[in-house]
Amino acid sequence: MLYLRGLLLIWLFDSALAAHLAPRLLAIFTLGALASALLGRRSAAGGEGGHVTLGNPLELGRAVGLGLMFAAILLAARAAQEELGRAGLWTAGFLGGFVDVDSVAIAAARLRQQGIATAADAGGSYLLATLSNLLVKGGIAMLIGGRGLGRRILPAFAVLAAATLALLGW
Repeated sequence: MLYLRGLLLIWLFDSALAAHLAPRLLAIFTLGALASALLGRRSAAGGEGGHVTLGNPLELGRAVGLGLMFAAILLAARAAQEELGRAGLWTAGFLGGFVDVDSVAIAAARLRQQGIATAADAGGSYLLATLSNLLVKGGIAMLIGGRGLGRRILPAFAVLAAATLALLGW
C-alpha cells in the first residue's frame, strides 16, 4: 500500500510529479502484490498466522510529529539540492525514508513545484525514500518475527529493492 498511498499523496500536491512517478510506483506495487500473494499462499499452506494490534493513526501527537518531520525534511532536501544537486536531494530522500516516507513525498512535490528540482530528481528522491523505508520494515520484521519471518519476506523485499533501483534510471 506504500506505493499507492504515496502516489495518491503526491498527486494531491503535484499532479505532474505523480504522472512521472505513476508507471514506476504502479510497477513496484504490482511486484509487491504478486509477492504478497505468493507469501500468503505459502503461509496458508503451512498453517502460519499471527495477530497484530494496531494503534490509532489519528492521534494529535502523531500529526504534530509528522508536520515537524515534513518541515525538517523539506529544509534538508532544499539545502542538499542547492549544495549538492541531484545527489544531495536523493541522499536527503533516502535518509528521510528511514523516518517518514510521506514527508519526503510532500517535500519532493513542493521542490518540483517551486522549480528547485526536476520531476526526475524529485521522483528519484521519493523512490529512494521508499527503498530506505523498505529496509527499515525488513529490519523490524526480522527483529520482531525472527529469522523464520526474515527468510520468508526478504526475497520479496529484495525484488522490490532491485525494482526500485532499476526504475531510478528510467
